[in-house]
Amino acid sequence: MEKLERMEEHLKRHPNDYQTAISFLKNRSKEFDRQRKKVQDKRKKEIAFYKRRLKNGEQTL
Repeated sequence: MEKLERMEEHLKRHPNDYQTAISFLKNRSKEFDRQRKKVQDKRKKEIAFYKRRLKNGEQTL
């Protein structure tokens, strides 16, 4: 995230720096994908937890 912030500041000062603009967009997209995967993994763990509880015959909540 820090890298994205630095790039964003650089682009505010140098709006015609197309190489940085392209790099910024690529990195922002990768960061978005990482965050999305993190949320998906968390949800999958929760589902697996509840499936195990159901399989073991435990009462939910």
